Amino acid sequence: MADSVPWQLALYEKSLKKKEKVALLDGLIPLGGHRRCLEIGCAKGTISHFLRNRGGTWTHVDLDRSNVASARKLLGGGVVQFGREGLPFRRAAFDAVVVLDYLEHVLDDERCLDEVDRVLERSGTLYLSTPTEGGFLNWLKPRIGLTLDQYGHVREGYRLAALEERLVRRGYRVVDRATYSFFFTEALEMGINALFVLIGRRKKVAGDPANRDGHISPQSEAEFAKHRRQLKLYSLIYPVFRAVAWLDRLCPAGSGYALVLRAVRGPATLAG
Repeated sequence: MADSVPWQLALYEKSLKKKEKVALLDGLIPLGGHRRCLEIGCAKGTISHFLRNRGGTWTHVDLDRSNVASARKLLGGGVVQFGREGLPFRRAAFDAVVVLDYLEHVLDDERCLDEVDRVLERSGTLYLSTPTEGGFLNWLKPRIGLTLDQYGHVREGYRLAALEERLVRRGYRVVDRATYSFFFTEALEMGINALFVLIGRRKKVAGDPANRDGHISPQSEAEFAKHRRQLKLYSLIYPVFRAVAWLDRLCPAGSGYALVLRAVRGPATLAG
């Protein structure tokens, strides 16, 4: 983890789940296929960094002030904080809206989708990812201390079919869908998160604010620096974790613990 690498990207380089998500998005978002793009819930800007590689002009928004500050340091311009009254954009301002792991954080997810509908043009494209609901590991998480509040979630996640049905009722056609983070990847991520929560109980970072993302990983550059020794140790064993995660490819086809889908509005077909 070189000091010249932004802390968000240094964490990403040793992530299993985020790398799967970025690979899926690269396959879904056509290179240069959108002109005006909005990301809702940019968090610390990690995935936003890779979204910009798909072309177009990007605006990234988040409710959380500390998230916006971190994302601005990584991305530069185009990062906006919005309030609970809604998105500060005119109707049909974007031809693509990306909502990644955000719906599960908000109490009124229908209002969030209302805002997506408002700012997305009539033939626009929605990219959406969330955790999935159910499964043994989701049952296990709260029993080892990974309760919803640790993730900053208000709900466990969504079932793919139920989420598709909600979008269809709103006039979308779901044209691509996939689940990812299968058993071994999710179990490894869960173990890493649980260990971080345990360490965090013993090692508080002065002045580190709570935010909507919970506290299952470093949430600021200062906290990243505080845990540098543990992160270096994790870097040493990361190749082993990556090898274990590879076992997901040997498992029978099933549902992963996260989902991503692409949906288009109206009768237009999607290029790419």
